[in-house]
Amino acid sequence: MFETILLIGGGYVVCKMIFSRYPLKKATLDKIENRTSVYLLWLIAIGIIIAQLYFIIDVFLNLFKATGEFKGLFFFIGFVILAFYGFLYVKRKM
Repeated sequence: MFETILLIGGGYVVCKMIFSRYPLKKATLDKIENRTSVYLLWLIAIGIIIAQLYFIIDVFLNLFKATGEFKGLFFFIGFVILAFYGFLYVKRKM
């Protein structure tokens, strides 16, 4: 139970801080040192999001006892939703 709260809640807070504090804009990416650290932070945030998706899908698979094809389908649906949300976020910021 604690790992669920830590992974989902803590991951959300960390990702929100990274995306809010270091947006992928020209002003943020002007310095070369800053550019490298921003890209690294964004990769960490994307890794956290993928781990959250995997954990949520694992919970639903255990809930429904789905195996095989359903596992890939749940991951694909989650990834599509995340990609769509990311597209809308980037489009709104630019």
